[in-house]
Amino acid sequence: MANILVTGGLGFVGSHLIPKLAEVHSVVAFDHGTPAYGTGLTPLRKSVVRPHAAICETDILNLDPGHLGQLFASGLPDLIIHLAAWPGVRSSLEQQDAYFRNNVLASQQVLAFARDYKVPTIMTSSSSVYGDRGQYESCREEDANGYGLRSPYAVSKWITECWYEAIASTLPPVLFVRPFTLYGPLGRPDMAYFSFAQRLLQGLPIRVFGDLDTQRDFTYINDAVYYLSSLVEAMLSDPGDVVTQFKLDGGRSVVNICNGQPEQLTSLVELLASELDVDPKVEFLPRSELDLRGTFGDPRNLHSLITPQQTQFADGIHEFCTWLRTLPA
Repeated sequence: MANILVTGGLGFVGSHLIPKLAEVHSVVAFDHGTPAYGTGLTPLRKSVVRPHAAICETDILNLDPGHLGQLFASGLPDLIIHLAAWPGVRSSLEQQDAYFRNNVLASQQVLAFARDYKVPTIMTSSSSVYGDRGQYESCREEDANGYGLRSPYAVSKWITECWYEAIASTLPPVLFVRPFTLYGPLGRPDMAYFSFAQRLLQGLPIRVFGDLDTQRDFTYINDAVYYLSSLVEAMLSDPGDVVTQFKLDGGRSVVNICNGQPEQLTSLVELLASELDVDPKVEFLPRSELDLRGTFGDPRNLHSLITPQQTQFADGIHEFCTWLRTLPA
């Protein structure tokens, strides 16, 4: 059994990943509860996490090794999983300072802690670092180059990767994961699948920025947790070997978390309408320059280490809608 620190433990991914990790390991969830998204779901996520992990509602910038030593019965963490971030592209333009603080400075703090206490770490980046490349072709890890980043959010993720690369020689093994359009129960209400479903249930038209031809590499949360938990076990076993397997020419180690089968928003609307038994109405709004035209990940490197698992899009939307109907109106 290992000690695992999960930042952002009360977020979408953390609330699914922590119960899985806690089947084997001792877990501490760090989450400041800042109002980046989905604050109405925080009590529900907390109720999911609480039976499986100690919860520390503290700002990451105040990460205290003495406090962590008290939370873990047997010392400091053996692995850090840094999920905490402020997500979302549009709000990142409106709250630039907050995004820099909570995405860049907080990540620097996690890396400093990992350095000082020699703790291997999994850092969460984003598919947004590929820019619009996914509109035309699948994105391999080496394809990201810092060009075509559309939002301060995307830039904050890229800066963190570059910062790591500059100080890598001082750090223990660090692996960056780039998730692609995760969806499912307990998810982010600001994402299209969630906001579309809510408006359909309310009898309101779906608001689409641009058109329905936009494609996303939707990845069901259970699949993401399967891949992440497998990476956790590999990093606990031999972190040096893992980062070597996924190392790029610049020195950072990166792997996509994706299905590699993008779906158009048209398919999303059709599936939601069928599951919720409604006749969808669509309100088209001007396309935002911040939004990616498409996301499309290449999972081959991921599958070179981990046996593929893929939830069919229709099945994932069914599970999400079934859960959504259980929420109070």
